[in-house]
Amino acid sequence: MIHAYKFVNAEAGIASGGARRVHFHRREMLAMVTSDDWDVFCAFSISMKTLKLTIAELAVLVATNLTLADECDLQEPRKVEKLHWKLVCCLTYQLKKNHPGDVLLLPKVLSRLTQREHRKSALSWHSTRSY
Repeated sequence: MIHAYKFVNAEAGIASGGARRVHFHRREMLAMVTSDDWDVFCAFSISMKTLKLTIAELAVLVATNLTLADECDLQEPRKVEKLHWKLVCCLTYQLKKNHPGDVLLLPKVLSRLTQREHRKSALSWHSTRSY
């Protein structure tokens, strides 16, 4: 769900995107998610947009998020941690290459990745009822 921030216009209270270019107003979204989850996701969307990440940076960030070993029980967590570290290094490289003057960008990006409120909210978005 980390990449979905691009499809939320928090100021207008609209979520859009997808292959069908479907648009949902806040009240329609509240039929699928809780008000708290919507508010958390809007705040997350606003904070992510301020980072101005490239598509490549976003792709590596999503992969980094997917390889967080603490998310589930793994048979071989060290292998996943090793892969995760390589992705963090790749993300560091991409950020330095594309934003050479912003030395605080990596900590900002990683803080977004680990925001517990967003991660908890994202899990509930995956379990939304069908519309």
